[in-house]
Amino acid sequence: MGPEQGEWLKRLEADYDNLCSVMEACRTEEAGADVGMRLVGAVFRYWQIRGRFHEGRAFVVSVLSQTQAQERTTLRARTLFLSAAFAFEQEDYVAAWGWLEESLAIRKELGEERGMAAAQNLMGLVAYSRGDYATAQALYGECLEVRRRLGDRPGIAQALNNLGLVAYDQGDYPAARSFYVESLAVFRESGDKRSIATTLMNLGNAASRQGHYDSARAFQEECLLIRRDLGDRLGMAWALTSLGNIAREQADYSAAHALYQEGMSLFRELEDQAGIAAVLGNLGFTARSKGDHKEARGYLTESLHIVRELGQKQAIAGLLSDLGPLAIEEGDLKRAHGYLSECLALCQEMQDTFHACYALEGSAELARARGQSFCAAKLLGAAQTLRGQIGTPLPPNEQRRYDALLELLRSTLGPDTFTAAFTEGKVLSWQQAMAYAQEMLSAS
Repeated sequence: MGPEQGEWLKRLEADYDNLCSVMEACRTEEAGADVGMRLVGAVFRYWQIRGRFHEGRAFVVSVLSQTQAQERTTLRARTLFLSAAFAFEQEDYVAAWGWLEESLAIRKELGEERGMAAAQNLMGLVAYSRGDYATAQALYGECLEVRRRLGDRPGIAQALNNLGLVAYDQGDYPAARSFYVESLAVFRESGDKRSIATTLMNLGNAASRQGHYDSARAFQEECLLIRRDLGDRLGMAWALTSLGNIAREQADYSAAHALYQEGMSLFRELEDQAGIAAVLGNLGFTARSKGDHKEARGYLTESLHIVRELGQKQAIAGLLSDLGPLAIEEGDLKRAHGYLSECLALCQEMQDTFHACYALEGSAELARARGQSFCAAKLLGAAQTLRGQIGTPLPPNEQRRYDALLELLRSTLGPDTFTAAFTEGKVLSWQQAMAYAQEMLSAS
């Protein structure tokens, strides 16, 4: 995890056939369980960075099932934790949570605070991935408290980064940036390149959400350079996808498509379903921006099917917020109603203010299509206020459609009535605006 990370990854790669021979022996020899569990801890980071999740998980599960591995020791607790980490990487959240619960219980029995904090941190990631932000934030907070008390600098940085993710997903970008910046400084101290790259990616995503595309691109390009140096294929795929998003939001669709396809090839090699779904969704957003409704619907619905299976609520909300307006453009108002109703409910459940902006704007489009122009203008006023509060402007490639809707409503209602409706919406809290949108949908 230090500055020589890249060199040691190359050494493990060169000697990997010998490691495989040892692993095979650990599956069969009577004394193999103890050696096998130690080997899991030693090789875990290599497997993780190289994206060899299936291989690593298969070995750790076979070791944990041996009779000699059942004693409730520190070694078993650590191996359970690593098994959960593999399951998490494969989006098997049920298995990950079960292994973490046992690992945490053993750590508590043994009074091992450092191990308890690690389990709490990964449990937070599982909760976060399920869209349970309240549980994730509580677990990260407990983890950070323990790590500060222990003076665990890398652990502190990790917890700060994860708290930044929760703030980011709830639209609090200043708080997210603050967490990320503090986290990055600590990771740079230790020289942990992979964690540096992860935090740079997060900073880039936050900058992109706020429309700061030059700094976003700089963060992502530095991240990609580090990922390539480490041979971190999964990290490379996400960095390429993030760079594609920046290009898409600036209406450079050809560059976006090329970056997405490069990322997709890596995600497919690694069989990473979350990544595949993300790229499919982004290809759908791109197709819709170019006016290709059929292609957009195909990509978006395929992506939605995957994220529903994975239980990724925020990804579901994001796709619904685009599928709703797409259905309106295709003239299918009933289908749009279903997408937007579900999206509004998910945003409220998760306190997801970022996608709430799109849900309100989509609901405004639906209201306009139904002839409810006053409601539409009011919802747009509420969305504008929310965007200002969380500091996330519309991307340049979406601003033209939004401006056209404003002008259509102003023309339909007349300047005075439009201003009155828009002003009524601007003074609503985001919760009031969401309730108003749901009331409008249910009354139609």
